Amino acid sequence: MARLSVADGVLKGIECSDGRTVVADRVVLACGGKSWPELGGTGGGYALARQAGHTIVEPAPALVPLITGEKWPEKLAGVSLPHSRVWIDLPRQSKAGLAGGLLLTHHGLSGPAILDLSGAVAVLLREGPVPIRIELLAGVDVAAWRGRFDAWRTAAGSRSVVSLLREYLPESLCVALCEQAGVAPSTTMAQLPATGRDALAGLLGALPFTVTDTKGFDVAFVTRGGVKLSEVAPATLASRLLPGLFLAGELLDLDGPCGGFNLQWAFASGHLAGRSAVGRD
Repeated sequence: MARLSVADGVLKGIECSDGRTVVADRVVLACGGKSWPELGGTGGGYALARQAGHTIVEPAPALVPLITGEKWPEKLAGVSLPHSRVWIDLPRQSKAGLAGGLLLTHHGLSGPAILDLSGAVAVLLREGPVPIRIELLAGVDVAAWRGRFDAWRTAAGSRSVVSLLREYLPESLCVALCEQAGVAPSTTMAQLPATGRDALAGLLGALPFTVTDTKGFDVAFVTRGGVKLSEVAPATLASRLLPGLFLAGELLDLDGPCGGFNLQWAFASGHLAGRSAVGRD
């Protein structure tokens, strides 16, 4: 494995794995994280950063699908919702959550909202399973669904619960939610008891899942964690610990949501570190 060549606290270059030494007084580490190893993400840059004295925030997969303990959604794999809201149901976690698309999979959950939340979930999984909640229609909470049911009971009492819900959600999901709530899918609004209304509203507005794992670094789009940001000068990305060393990209403890932000960070930080290393503004 390659190593930094350092003598008396002065950077001298790189000692290559084949025994060669590349002499240099400026070195840029842009080794990436641990995500997508098939594309070269080995995490080898962390050892080089540690050699320079840097602190490594423990890496975790981010922008990654989640695996849930609940198995009932397996038969709904491929069902998607365009605008849901998801949050971590634990103390000291924001209940505002994140909004975006949701996708049910054979193993659990994916889609932009889930991917954006996944890095935080991955870190919490080190302590055990993580409970999350999903507002299937972002902005329509449990109380709002109860209100809709009461209005439908008056205005559309002869229609089935599923026929009304499928105006907002995929029919297969509506049927599955009714089953989870103990409500027969053929039940009309006039027949829906208060207990069924409350149970169904609870699922629609705060559907619970228990995340037991992520799909891991093999399919994670980015890595959360890496070199502690306080140990790098933000204006140049120069190491504050070893003069001549610069760090960029996913090797640093910085990651963003879906939407190209992580690629932008990789390109921009690489550009900045490179220009800083050769002494250009």
